[in-house]
Amino acid sequence: MSKKVSKAKIRVEDKRGDYSELCGTGVDKALSFLSSALPETVSDFDRKGRGYALNHDLYAWDGDLKQGIVQIREATRQCKNWFLSVKKTYVFCGFHENGDAYSHKISSQKLRGAIRRGLSSSEIVSIFN
Repeated sequence: MSKKVSKAKIRVEDKRGDYSELCGTGVDKALSFLSSALPETVSDFDRKGRGYALNHDLYAWDGDLKQGIVQIREATRQCKNWFLSVKKTYVFCGFHENGDAYSHKISSQKLRGAIRRGLSSSEIVSIFN
């Protein structure tokens, strides 16, 4: 399924949250732009707290290239007294020239190291490009 990539630039403020995710203005626009390259967000828990959830956080964004790094977080609980099991995957995603979406898994250690060094969001994307 090809998607026409818009020519308008999406700007994201380079402000980090408690877990080093981007939390400034424009994050929601960037995530909705990349949504066709990502699995759908889900939250399905019963009244005892058993179930499954999947959500996204943006960790890096380059508005000129329209590419980003997204954390996909899956949380499951199988029994009511069990701990919540969380699996995190980091993906580099964007669009090809023909408009097809792509996403590739990347190393969390390399991403965390770039964030610790204080690189800007677009510099982090260029490392994985």
